Amino acid sequence: HAELIDAIVPKLELILKSATPVFIAKFMDACVAIDTPELDTLFQLYLQSSTSDASSLGTFEPADSVSVLNAALSLQHRAVVVRLISQLGISVGESKSTQFINALSSIIANGNIVPLLGPQKVGGQKVATGVKRDELSYLARQLMEAASSLIEGGHESDVQLPSLFAASKCLLEVAATYATEEEAALPPAIPMAVVNNLMDRVDLMSGTEVATIICALPYFDLSSCDTSQMLQVLLTRLSHEGEQCPTKLLSDAVFSLGELDGRIGTHITHHVAIEKLSDQCVDNVGMWTSGKSICRLLYGFSRVACNKRSLFNVFGTQLGKRPLLKLITRDDIALAMSAFGNAKYLDKELYDALAEHMVSIADDLNPADLTLVLAGYSRLNLLNTNLYQRLGERAAAISDQIPAGAAAKILCAYGHVGNEHENMASKLLAQVSENTAQLDANQCANSLYAVVQMNFNADSDHLDALAKRIETDVENLRGESIQKVCEVMQELNWRNDSLLRSMAGRSIQLSNGEDNGIKPEIARAVLDTLGLFMVHHSDARRQLSETARSVSRDPSIVAEIAAANPSAGEAAQIEG
Repeated sequence: HAELIDAIVPKLELILKSATPVFIAKFMDACVAIDTPELDTLFQLYLQSSTSDASSLGTFEPADSVSVLNAALSLQHRAVVVRLISQLGISVGESKSTQFINALSSIIANGNIVPLLGPQKVGGQKVATGVKRDELSYLARQLMEAASSLIEGGHESDVQLPSLFAASKCLLEVAATYATEEEAALPPAIPMAVVNNLMDRVDLMSGTEVATIICALPYFDLSSCDTSQMLQVLLTRLSHEGEQCPTKLLSDAVFSLGELDGRIGTHITHHVAIEKLSDQCVDNVGMWTSGKSICRLLYGFSRVACNKRSLFNVFGTQLGKRPLLKLITRDDIALAMSAFGNAKYLDKELYDALAEHMVSIADDLNPADLTLVLAGYSRLNLLNTNLYQRLGERAAAISDQIPAGAAAKILCAYGHVGNEHENMASKLLAQVSENTAQLDANQCANSLYAVVQMNFNADSDHLDALAKRIETDVENLRGESIQKVCEVMQELNWRNDSLLRSMAGRSIQLSNGEDNGIKPEIARAVLDTLGLFMVHHSDARRQLSETARSVSRDPSIVAEIAAANPSAGEAAQIEG
Protein backbone atom coordinates (compact mmCIF):
# COMPACT_ATOMS: atom_id res chain seq x y z
CA HIS A 1 0.00 0.00 0.00
CA ALA A 2 2.99 2.29 -0.45
CA GLU A 3 1.30 4.51 -3.06
CA LEU A 4 -1.85 4.87 -0.96
CA ILE A 5 0.16 5.82 2.13
CA ASP A 6 2.18 8.35 0.13
CA ALA A 7 -1.09 9.94 -0.94
CA ILE A 8 -2.62 9.94 2.55
CA VAL A 9 0.32 11.22 4.60
CA PRO A 10 0.17 14.86 3.30
CA LYS A 11 -3.56 15.01 4.07
CA LEU A 12 -3.01 13.53 7.56
CA GLU A 13 -0.38 16.15 8.24
CA LEU A 14 -3.02 18.84 7.73
CA ILE A 15 -5.73 17.01 9.68
CA LEU A 16 -3.52 16.40 12.71
CA LYS A 17 -3.12 20.13 13.28
CA SER A 18 -6.72 20.29 14.51
CA ALA A 19 -7.42 16.63 15.29
CA THR A 20 -9.90 15.61 17.96
CA PRO A 21 -9.03 13.02 20.65
CA VAL A 22 -11.25 10.47 18.88
CA PHE A 23 -9.33 10.95 15.64
CA ILE A 24 -5.97 10.65 17.46
CA ALA A 25 -7.12 7.37 18.99
CA LYS A 26 -8.08 5.95 15.58
CA PHE A 27 -4.90 7.29 14.02
CA MET A 28 -2.71 5.60 16.63
CA ASP A 29 -4.61 2.33 16.17
CA ALA A 30 -3.79 2.61 12.48
CA CYS A 31 -0.11 3.23 13.29
CA VAL A 32 -0.01 -0.01 15.28
CA ALA A 33 -2.00 -2.03 12.75
CA ILE A 34 -0.17 -0.87 9.61
CA ASP A 35 3.26 -0.44 11.27
CA THR A 36 4.81 1.81 8.65
CA PRO A 37 7.66 4.24 9.38
CA GLU A 38 5.87 7.04 7.46
CA LEU A 39 2.95 7.12 9.91
CA ASP A 40 5.21 6.79 12.93
CA THR A 41 7.44 9.62 11.72
CA LEU A 42 4.37 11.75 11.06
CA PHE A 43 3.11 11.25 14.59
CA GLN A 44 6.56 12.02 16.03
CA LEU A 45 6.55 15.31 14.12
CA TYR A 46 3.06 16.01 15.44
CA LEU A 47 4.22 15.52 19.01
CA GLN A 48 7.25 17.73 18.48
CA SER A 49 5.03 20.49 17.15
CA SER A 50 2.85 20.33 20.28
CA THR A 51 3.48 23.14 22.67
CA SER A 52 3.93 21.03 25.81
CA ASP A 53 4.47 17.30 25.56
CA ALA A 54 1.28 16.06 23.98
CA SER A 55 -0.86 18.58 25.85
CA SER A 56 -2.86 19.12 22.65
CA LEU A 57 -4.07 15.53 22.73
CA GLY A 58 -7.07 16.61 24.73
CA THR A 59 -9.04 14.40 27.10
CA PHE A 60 -9.97 10.93 25.89
CA GLU A 61 -13.04 8.91 26.70
CA PRO A 62 -12.20 5.77 28.76
CA ALA A 63 -12.58 3.39 25.80
CA ASP A 64 -10.45 5.63 23.57
CA SER A 65 -7.81 6.09 26.27
CA VAL A 66 -7.26 2.33 26.41
CA SER A 67 -6.73 2.22 22.65
CA VAL A 68 -4.39 5.20 22.71
CA LEU A 69 -2.39 3.79 25.63
CA ASN A 70 -2.01 0.46 23.85
CA ALA A 71 -0.81 2.22 20.69
CA ALA A 72 1.50 4.59 22.58
CA LEU A 73 3.15 1.71 24.42
CA SER A 74 3.52 -0.29 21.20
CA LEU A 75 5.05 2.70 19.42
CA GLN A 76 7.11 3.75 22.47
CA HIS A 77 5.61 7.26 22.50
CA ARG A 78 6.65 8.31 25.99
CA ALA A 79 5.01 11.75 25.90
CA VAL A 80 1.61 10.25 25.11
CA VAL A 81 1.89 7.65 27.88
CA VAL A 82 2.90 10.32 30.43
CA ARG A 83 -0.06 12.43 29.35
CA LEU A 84 -2.48 9.50 29.66
CA ILE A 85 -1.30 8.44 33.12
CA SER A 86 -2.66 11.66 34.63
CA GLN A 87 -5.99 11.21 32.81
CA LEU A 88 -6.43 7.53 33.61
CA GLY A 89 -6.33 8.00 37.38
CA ILE A 90 -9.55 10.01 37.11
CA SER A 91 -11.13 7.73 34.49
CA VAL A 92 -10.53 4.60 36.57
CA GLY A 93 -12.00 6.21 39.66
CA GLU A 94 -15.19 7.09 37.79
CA SER A 95 -15.50 3.84 35.82
CA LYS A 96 -17.91 1.07 36.73
CA SER A 97 -16.96 -1.11 33.77
CA THR A 98 -15.27 -4.43 34.39
CA GLN A 99 -14.26 -4.56 30.73
CA PHE A 100 -12.48 -1.19 30.99
CA ILE A 101 -10.59 -2.15 34.19
CA ASN A 102 -9.54 -5.52 32.77
CA ALA A 103 -8.45 -4.07 29.42
CA LEU A 104 -6.48 -1.28 31.07
CA SER A 105 -4.81 -3.68 33.53
CA SER A 106 -3.85 -6.05 30.73
CA ILE A 107 -2.32 -3.29 28.60
CA ILE A 108 -0.29 -1.80 31.46
CA ALA A 109 0.90 -5.25 32.55
CA ASN A 110 2.04 -6.22 29.06
CA GLY A 111 3.08 -2.86 27.65
CA ASN A 112 6.68 -2.48 28.84
CA ILE A 113 5.73 0.58 30.84
CA VAL A 114 8.65 0.17 33.28
CA PRO A 115 11.52 0.74 30.80
CA LEU A 116 9.53 3.43 29.01
CA LEU A 117 8.70 5.60 32.04
CA GLY A 118 11.62 4.74 34.32
CA PRO A 119 14.61 7.13 34.53
CA GLN A 120 16.55 7.22 31.26
CA LYS A 121 20.34 7.29 31.11
CA VAL A 122 21.73 10.25 29.18
CA GLY A 123 25.49 10.65 29.23
CA GLY A 124 25.78 8.25 32.14
CA GLN A 125 23.30 10.26 34.24
CA LYS A 126 19.73 9.30 35.12
CA VAL A 127 17.16 11.71 33.70
CA ALA A 128 13.47 11.75 34.64
CA THR A 129 10.95 11.09 31.87
CA GLY A 130 8.39 13.66 32.99
CA VAL A 131 5.99 11.26 34.67
CA LYS A 132 4.95 12.16 38.22
CA ARG A 133 5.49 9.58 40.92
CA ASP A 134 2.27 10.49 42.73
CA GLU A 135 0.23 10.00 39.55
CA LEU A 136 1.63 6.47 39.11
CA SER A 137 0.86 5.54 42.71
CA TYR A 138 -2.58 7.12 42.45
CA LEU A 139 -3.43 5.11 39.33
CA ALA A 140 -2.33 1.88 41.05
CA ARG A 141 -4.54 2.69 44.04
CA GLN A 142 -7.47 3.55 41.81
CA LEU A 143 -7.16 0.24 39.95
CA MET A 144 -7.30 -1.67 43.22
CA GLU A 145 -10.20 0.38 44.57
CA ALA A 146 -12.14 0.03 41.30
CA ALA A 147 -11.60 -3.75 41.35
CA SER A 148 -12.75 -3.85 44.97
CA SER A 149 -15.94 -1.96 44.10
CA LEU A 150 -16.66 -4.28 41.18
CA ILE A 151 -16.14 -7.36 43.38
CA GLU A 152 -18.44 -5.98 46.06
CA GLY A 153 -20.97 -5.17 43.34
CA GLY A 154 -21.32 -8.79 42.30
CA HIS A 155 -18.63 -9.03 39.60
CA GLU A 156 -16.24 -11.12 41.70
CA SER A 157 -15.65 -13.70 38.97
CA ASP A 158 -15.16 -11.11 36.19
CA VAL A 159 -12.15 -9.17 37.54
CA GLN A 160 -8.87 -10.49 36.17
CA LEU A 161 -6.78 -10.53 39.35
CA PRO A 162 -3.42 -11.54 37.82
CA SER A 163 -3.54 -8.65 35.34
CA LEU A 164 -4.71 -6.30 38.08
CA PHE A 165 -1.76 -7.17 40.34
CA ALA A 166 0.72 -7.14 37.46
CA ALA A 167 -0.42 -3.69 36.30
CA SER A 168 -0.22 -2.27 39.82
CA LYS A 169 3.27 -3.74 40.18
CA CYS A 170 4.43 -2.06 36.97
CA LEU A 171 3.10 1.34 38.06
CA LEU A 172 4.49 1.08 41.60
CA GLU A 173 7.84 -0.17 40.33
CA VAL A 174 8.26 2.96 38.23
CA ALA A 175 7.08 5.13 41.14
CA ALA A 176 9.70 3.54 43.40
CA THR A 177 12.50 4.52 41.01
CA TYR A 178 11.65 8.18 41.59
CA ALA A 179 11.37 7.90 45.38
CA THR A 180 13.99 9.55 47.58
CA GLU A 181 15.15 8.67 51.09
CA GLU A 182 13.48 11.82 52.41
CA GLU A 183 10.23 11.22 50.54
CA ALA A 184 9.77 7.49 50.00
CA ALA A 185 6.69 6.38 48.11
CA LEU A 186 4.05 4.99 50.46
CA PRO A 187 2.84 1.60 49.19
CA PRO A 188 -0.91 1.19 48.78
CA ALA A 189 -2.88 -1.42 50.71
CA ILE A 190 -4.71 -4.30 49.08
CA PRO A 191 -8.48 -3.89 49.68
CA MET A 192 -9.96 -6.68 51.77
CA ALA A 193 -12.52 -7.46 49.05
CA VAL A 194 -9.65 -8.18 46.65
CA VAL A 195 -7.82 -10.30 49.25
CA ASN A 196 -10.92 -12.37 50.01
CA ASN A 197 -11.71 -12.79 46.32
CA LEU A 198 -8.13 -13.89 45.69
CA MET A 199 -8.25 -16.57 48.39
CA ASP A 200 -11.61 -17.82 47.08
CA ARG A 201 -10.38 -18.15 43.49
CA VAL A 202 -6.75 -19.20 43.95
CA ASP A 203 -7.51 -22.92 43.47
CA LEU A 204 -8.69 -22.16 39.94
CA MET A 205 -5.53 -20.26 38.98
CA SER A 206 -2.56 -21.61 37.06
CA GLY A 207 0.97 -21.54 38.43
CA THR A 208 1.80 -18.64 36.10
CA GLU A 209 -1.09 -16.56 37.45
CA VAL A 210 -0.17 -17.27 41.08
CA ALA A 211 3.50 -16.42 40.44
CA THR A 212 2.43 -13.16 38.76
CA ILE A 213 0.45 -12.14 41.86
CA ILE A 214 3.32 -13.06 44.21
CA CYS A 215 5.70 -10.88 42.19
CA ALA A 216 3.51 -7.86 42.95
CA LEU A 217 3.20 -8.35 46.74
CA PRO A 218 6.42 -6.53 47.81
CA TYR A 219 5.05 -3.32 46.31
CA PHE A 220 2.00 -3.27 48.59
CA ASP A 221 1.42 -2.50 52.25
CA LEU A 222 0.43 -5.90 53.63
CA SER A 223 -0.09 -4.79 57.23
CA SER A 224 -3.83 -4.24 56.75
CA CYS A 225 -4.70 -7.77 55.60
CA ASP A 226 -4.26 -11.33 56.83
CA THR A 227 -0.84 -11.79 55.23
CA SER A 228 -0.16 -15.21 56.71
CA GLN A 229 -3.38 -16.76 55.39
CA MET A 230 -3.03 -15.13 51.97
CA LEU A 231 0.58 -16.27 51.59
CA GLN A 232 -0.34 -19.74 52.76
CA VAL A 233 -2.90 -20.27 49.99
CA LEU A 234 -0.65 -18.69 47.35
CA LEU A 235 2.40 -20.76 48.34
CA THR A 236 0.39 -23.96 48.51
CA ARG A 237 -1.00 -23.38 45.04
CA LEU A 238 2.41 -22.41 43.64
CA SER A 239 4.00 -25.55 45.09
CA HIS A 240 1.39 -27.63 43.23
CA GLU A 241 1.61 -25.74 39.93
CA GLY A 242 5.20 -24.45 40.01
CA GLU A 243 6.42 -26.89 37.38
CA GLN A 244 4.11 -25.21 34.84
CA CYS A 245 5.73 -21.78 35.35
CA PRO A 246 8.43 -20.38 33.07
CA THR A 247 11.74 -20.40 34.95
CA LYS A 248 12.14 -16.61 34.75
CA LEU A 249 8.71 -15.96 36.26
CA LEU A 250 9.27 -18.60 38.96
CA SER A 251 12.64 -17.08 39.91
CA ASP A 252 11.02 -13.63 40.11
CA ALA A 253 8.28 -15.04 42.37
CA VAL A 254 10.78 -16.67 44.74
CA PHE A 255 12.86 -13.48 44.72
CA SER A 256 9.74 -11.50 45.66
CA LEU A 257 9.05 -13.88 48.55
CA GLY A 258 12.48 -13.02 49.88
CA GLU A 259 11.64 -9.32 49.70
CA LEU A 260 8.65 -9.62 52.03
CA ASP A 261 10.75 -8.76 55.11
CA GLY A 262 10.24 -11.80 57.29
CA ARG A 263 6.55 -12.36 56.55
CA ILE A 264 7.38 -15.81 55.17
CA GLY A 265 7.77 -18.41 57.88
CA THR A 266 5.03 -17.26 60.24
CA HIS A 267 3.26 -20.56 59.62
CA ILE A 268 4.60 -24.10 59.29
CA THR A 269 2.75 -24.53 55.99
CA HIS A 270 4.90 -21.74 54.52
CA HIS A 271 8.05 -23.80 55.02
CA VAL A 272 6.41 -26.99 53.80
CA ALA A 273 5.28 -25.33 50.58
CA ILE A 274 8.62 -23.59 50.01
CA GLU A 275 10.60 -26.80 50.49
CA LYS A 276 8.30 -28.61 48.08
CA LEU A 277 8.84 -25.81 45.57
CA SER A 278 12.62 -26.04 45.99
CA ASP A 279 12.48 -29.79 45.36
CA GLN A 280 10.60 -29.15 42.12
CA CYS A 281 13.29 -26.71 41.04
CA VAL A 282 16.02 -29.27 41.78
CA ASP A 283 14.17 -31.97 39.84
CA ASN A 284 13.92 -29.68 36.81
CA VAL A 285 17.36 -28.08 37.02
CA GLY A 286 18.01 -28.83 33.35
CA MET A 287 15.37 -26.29 32.38
CA TRP A 288 17.25 -23.48 34.15
CA THR A 289 19.49 -22.09 31.43
CA SER A 290 19.68 -18.46 32.58
CA GLY A 291 22.33 -17.46 35.11
CA LYS A 292 20.31 -14.39 36.10
CA SER A 293 17.27 -16.52 36.95
CA ILE A 294 19.39 -18.93 39.01
CA CYS A 295 20.95 -16.07 41.00
CA ARG A 296 17.56 -14.55 41.78
CA LEU A 297 16.12 -17.94 42.67
CA LEU A 298 18.91 -18.78 45.13
CA TYR A 299 18.77 -15.32 46.69
CA GLY A 300 15.03 -15.61 47.25
CA PHE A 301 15.27 -19.07 48.79
CA SER A 302 18.12 -17.95 51.09
CA ARG A 303 16.06 -14.98 52.31
CA VAL A 304 13.16 -17.25 53.33
CA ALA A 305 15.55 -19.61 55.18
CA CYS A 306 15.33 -22.42 52.63
CA ASN A 307 19.00 -23.43 52.70
CA LYS A 308 18.81 -27.06 51.64
CA ARG A 309 22.18 -28.49 50.61
CA SER A 310 20.67 -30.25 47.60
CA LEU A 311 19.26 -26.98 46.28
CA PHE A 312 22.55 -25.07 46.52
CA ASN A 313 24.67 -27.99 45.37
CA VAL A 314 22.65 -28.55 42.22
CA PHE A 315 22.21 -24.91 41.27
CA GLY A 316 25.75 -23.98 42.30
CA THR A 317 27.00 -26.60 39.85
CA GLN A 318 24.60 -25.35 37.16
CA LEU A 319 25.69 -21.73 37.69
CA GLY A 320 29.35 -22.72 37.47
CA LYS A 321 28.97 -23.89 33.88
CA ARG A 322 30.91 -21.61 31.56
CA PRO A 323 28.02 -20.48 29.29
CA LEU A 324 25.97 -19.34 32.29
CA LEU A 325 28.83 -17.87 34.30
CA LYS A 326 30.06 -15.71 31.45
CA LEU A 327 26.67 -14.08 30.86
CA ILE A 328 25.67 -13.04 34.39
CA THR A 329 25.95 -9.37 35.30
CA ARG A 330 27.36 -7.51 38.26
CA ASP A 331 23.98 -7.39 40.00
CA ASP A 332 23.47 -11.13 39.47
CA ILE A 333 26.84 -11.97 41.02
CA ALA A 334 26.07 -9.79 44.05
CA LEU A 335 22.80 -11.68 44.59
CA ALA A 336 24.53 -15.06 44.19
CA MET A 337 27.32 -14.23 46.67
CA SER A 338 24.77 -12.94 49.17
CA ALA A 339 22.69 -16.12 48.75
CA PHE A 340 25.70 -18.38 49.32
CA GLY A 341 26.61 -16.36 52.40
CA ASN A 342 23.07 -16.52 53.82
CA ALA A 343 22.99 -20.29 53.30
CA LYS A 344 26.59 -20.80 54.55
CA TYR A 345 27.24 -22.74 51.35
CA LEU A 346 30.74 -22.73 49.88
CA ASP A 347 31.79 -23.89 46.45
CA LYS A 348 35.36 -22.58 46.61
CA GLU A 349 36.04 -22.71 42.89
CA LEU A 350 32.81 -20.96 41.96
CA TYR A 351 33.12 -18.42 44.75
CA ASP A 352 36.69 -17.54 43.78
CA ALA A 353 35.57 -16.99 40.18
CA LEU A 354 32.76 -14.69 41.31
CA ALA A 355 35.06 -12.79 43.68
CA GLU A 356 37.70 -12.35 40.99
CA HIS A 357 35.13 -10.84 38.65
CA MET A 358 33.86 -8.44 41.32
CA VAL A 359 37.42 -7.27 42.01
CA SER A 360 37.95 -6.60 38.30
CA ILE A 361 34.88 -4.32 38.16
CA ALA A 362 35.19 -2.84 41.66
CA ASP A 363 35.11 0.73 40.34
CA ASP A 364 31.64 0.15 38.86
CA LEU A 365 29.99 -1.28 41.98
CA ASN A 366 27.11 0.60 43.60
CA PRO A 367 26.22 0.63 47.33
CA ALA A 368 23.78 -2.28 47.02
CA ASP A 369 26.37 -4.45 45.24
CA LEU A 370 29.03 -3.67 47.85
CA THR A 371 26.70 -4.48 50.72
CA LEU A 372 25.52 -7.81 49.29
CA VAL A 373 28.99 -9.02 48.26
CA LEU A 374 30.82 -8.06 51.44
CA ALA A 375 28.08 -9.35 53.76
CA GLY A 376 27.92 -12.67 51.89
CA TYR A 377 31.68 -13.08 51.70
CA SER A 378 32.25 -12.34 55.38
CA ARG A 379 29.54 -14.77 56.53
CA LEU A 380 31.60 -17.60 55.04
CA ASN A 381 34.67 -16.37 56.98
CA LEU A 382 36.67 -16.20 53.76
CA LEU A 383 39.87 -14.17 53.72
CA ASN A 384 40.65 -12.46 50.43
CA THR A 385 42.89 -9.47 51.02
CA ASN A 386 42.64 -8.24 47.45
CA LEU A 387 38.82 -8.30 47.48
CA TYR A 388 38.48 -6.54 50.82
CA GLN A 389 41.07 -3.94 49.81
CA ARG A 390 39.55 -3.10 46.42
CA LEU A 391 35.94 -3.11 47.60
CA GLY A 392 36.94 -1.08 50.66
CA GLU A 393 38.51 1.54 48.39
CA ARG A 394 35.32 1.65 46.35
CA ALA A 395 33.18 2.02 49.49
CA ALA A 396 35.37 4.90 50.68
CA ALA A 397 35.14 6.60 47.28
CA ILE A 398 31.32 6.56 47.25
CA SER A 399 30.78 6.80 51.01
CA ASP A 400 28.47 9.81 50.59
CA GLN A 401 26.16 7.68 48.41
CA ILE A 402 25.93 4.77 50.83
CA PRO A 403 22.88 4.83 53.16
CA ALA A 404 23.62 4.58 56.87
CA GLY A 405 22.09 1.10 57.12
CA ALA A 406 24.25 -0.24 54.29
CA ALA A 407 27.33 1.45 55.75
CA ALA A 408 26.70 -0.30 59.07
CA LYS A 409 26.47 -3.68 57.30
CA ILE A 410 29.73 -3.07 55.45
CA LEU A 411 31.49 -2.16 58.70
CA CYS A 412 30.14 -5.36 60.28
CA ALA A 413 31.42 -7.41 57.35
CA TYR A 414 34.96 -6.08 57.78
CA GLY A 415 34.75 -6.45 61.54
CA HIS A 416 33.57 -10.06 61.27
CA VAL A 417 36.74 -11.10 59.46
CA GLY A 418 38.98 -8.67 61.36
CA ASN A 419 40.10 -6.89 58.19
CA GLU A 420 41.58 -3.45 58.78
CA HIS A 421 40.82 -0.76 56.19
CA GLU A 422 41.39 2.59 57.82
CA ASN A 423 40.21 4.85 54.98
CA MET A 424 36.98 2.94 54.50
CA ALA A 425 36.32 2.63 58.23
CA SER A 426 36.81 6.34 58.91
CA LYS A 427 34.47 7.46 56.12
CA LEU A 428 31.73 4.91 56.72
CA LEU A 429 31.83 5.39 60.49
CA ALA A 430 31.39 9.12 59.90
CA GLN A 431 28.45 8.37 57.61
CA VAL A 432 26.88 6.13 60.25
CA SER A 433 27.41 8.52 63.16
CA GLU A 434 26.02 11.48 61.20
CA ASN A 435 22.86 9.59 60.26
CA THR A 436 22.05 7.63 63.42
CA ALA A 437 18.38 8.59 63.10
CA GLN A 438 18.17 6.15 60.17
CA LEU A 439 19.44 3.28 62.36
CA ASP A 440 18.05 1.35 65.28
CA ALA A 441 19.93 0.60 68.50
CA ASN A 442 21.09 -2.82 67.34
CA GLN A 443 22.65 -1.47 64.15
CA CYS A 444 24.54 1.13 66.19
CA ALA A 445 25.72 -1.56 68.60
CA ASN A 446 26.92 -3.72 65.72
CA SER A 447 28.82 -0.75 64.26
CA LEU A 448 30.56 -0.14 67.58
CA TYR A 449 31.51 -3.80 67.81
CA ALA A 450 32.83 -3.83 64.24
CA VAL A 451 35.12 -0.86 65.01
CA VAL A 452 36.75 -2.85 67.83
CA GLN A 453 37.04 -5.99 65.71
CA MET A 454 38.85 -3.99 63.02
CA ASN A 455 41.21 -2.45 65.59
CA PHE A 456 40.20 0.96 64.29
CA ASN A 457 40.92 3.98 66.46
CA ALA A 458 37.58 5.77 66.24
CA ASP A 459 36.99 9.40 67.18
CA SER A 460 35.22 9.87 70.49
CA ASP A 461 32.59 12.05 68.76
CA HIS A 462 31.57 9.11 66.57
CA LEU A 463 31.37 6.78 69.56
CA ASP A 464 29.29 9.28 71.52
CA ALA A 465 26.86 9.75 68.62
CA LEU A 466 26.29 5.99 68.38
CA ALA A 467 25.97 5.71 72.16
CA LYS A 468 23.35 8.46 72.23
CA ARG A 469 21.28 6.69 69.60
CA ILE A 470 21.47 3.42 71.55
CA GLU A 471 20.20 5.24 74.65
CA THR A 472 17.24 6.79 72.83
CA ASP A 473 16.26 3.47 71.21
CA VAL A 474 17.24 1.24 74.12
CA GLU A 475 13.75 -0.33 74.25
CA ASN A 476 14.57 -2.18 71.03
CA LEU A 477 18.06 -3.28 72.09
CA ARG A 478 18.53 -7.07 71.98
CA GLY A 479 20.53 -9.05 74.49
CA GLU A 480 23.30 -9.91 72.01
CA SER A 481 23.74 -6.22 71.24
CA ILE A 482 24.03 -5.41 74.95
CA GLN A 483 26.83 -7.94 75.24
CA LYS A 484 28.64 -6.46 72.25
CA VAL A 485 28.51 -2.91 73.63
CA CYS A 486 29.79 -4.16 76.98
CA GLU A 487 32.74 -5.81 75.24
CA VAL A 488 33.43 -2.58 73.37
CA MET A 489 33.44 -0.56 76.58
CA GLN A 490 35.77 -3.04 78.23
CA GLU A 491 38.12 -3.28 75.25
CA LEU A 492 38.41 0.49 74.74
CA ASN A 493 38.24 1.31 78.46
CA TRP A 494 35.46 3.67 77.38
CA ARG A 495 33.40 5.00 80.24
CA ASN A 496 29.86 6.16 79.49
CA ASP A 497 27.74 5.99 82.61
CA SER A 498 24.41 6.96 81.03
CA LEU A 499 24.79 4.33 78.31
CA LEU A 500 25.77 1.69 80.82
CA ARG A 501 22.82 2.46 83.07
CA SER A 502 20.45 2.36 80.08
CA MET A 503 21.74 -1.08 79.09
CA ALA A 504 21.50 -2.31 82.67
CA GLY A 505 17.87 -1.20 82.79
CA ARG A 506 17.17 -2.91 79.48
CA SER A 507 18.84 -6.09 80.75
CA ILE A 508 16.49 -6.09 83.73
CA GLN A 509 13.51 -5.76 81.36
CA LEU A 510 14.76 -8.71 79.33
CA SER A 511 15.35 -10.82 82.42
CA ASN A 512 11.74 -10.24 83.49
CA GLY A 513 10.38 -10.86 80.01
CA GLU A 514 8.57 -13.94 78.78
CA ASP A 515 10.99 -14.75 75.92
CA ASN A 516 13.31 -17.02 77.91
CA GLY A 517 14.68 -14.09 79.90
CA ILE A 518 18.30 -13.12 79.36
CA LYS A 519 21.30 -15.37 78.69
CA PRO A 520 23.77 -15.83 81.56
CA GLU A 521 26.68 -14.56 79.44
CA ILE A 522 24.85 -11.29 78.79
CA ALA A 523 23.99 -10.79 82.45
CA ARG A 524 27.62 -11.54 83.34
CA ALA A 525 28.89 -9.01 80.76
CA VAL A 526 26.64 -6.27 82.16
CA LEU A 527 27.68 -6.91 85.76
CA ASP A 528 31.36 -7.10 84.83
CA THR A 529 31.17 -3.79 82.97
CA LEU A 530 29.37 -2.12 85.86
CA GLY A 531 32.06 -3.39 88.19
CA LEU A 532 34.92 -2.35 85.89
CA PHE A 533 33.78 1.27 85.83
CA MET A 534 32.53 1.15 89.44
CA VAL A 535 29.01 2.19 88.48
CA HIS A 536 26.53 1.35 91.23
CA HIS A 537 23.25 -0.14 90.01
CA SER A 538 21.54 -2.00 92.83
CA ASP A 539 18.62 -3.23 90.71
CA ALA A 540 20.96 -4.80 88.18
CA ARG A 541 22.95 -6.53 90.93
CA ARG A 542 19.79 -7.86 92.49
CA GLN A 543 18.04 -8.94 89.27
CA LEU A 544 20.98 -10.27 87.24
CA SER A 545 23.30 -11.86 89.80
CA GLU A 546 21.40 -15.13 90.00
CA THR A 547 21.34 -15.50 86.21
CA ALA A 548 25.00 -14.54 85.85
CA ARG A 549 26.18 -16.89 88.60
CA SER A 550 26.51 -19.83 86.19
CA VAL A 551 29.16 -17.95 84.17
CA SER A 552 32.60 -17.36 85.65
CA ARG A 553 33.96 -13.87 85.66
CA ASP A 554 36.56 -12.92 83.09
CA PRO A 555 39.93 -13.08 84.94
CA SER A 556 41.17 -9.97 83.14
CA ILE A 557 38.15 -8.00 84.39
CA VAL A 558 38.73 -9.22 87.92
CA ALA A 559 42.36 -8.09 87.71
CA GLU A 560 41.39 -4.63 86.46
CA ILE A 561 38.81 -4.20 89.21
CA ALA A 562 41.39 -5.28 91.79
CA ALA A 563 43.93 -2.77 90.48
CA ALA A 564 41.42 0.06 90.61
CA ASN A 565 39.88 -0.87 93.96
CA PRO A 566 41.65 -3.51 96.11
CA SER A 567 38.69 -4.18 98.40
CA ALA A 568 36.27 -4.53 95.48
CA GLY A 569 38.82 -6.69 93.70
CA GLU A 570 39.02 -9.12 96.63
CA ALA A 571 35.22 -9.40 96.66
CA ALA A 572 35.21 -9.93 92.91
CA GLN A 573 37.74 -12.76 93.20
CA ILE A 574 35.62 -14.46 95.87
CA GLU A 575 32.46 -14.10 93.73
CA GLY A 576 34.28 -15.32 90.61
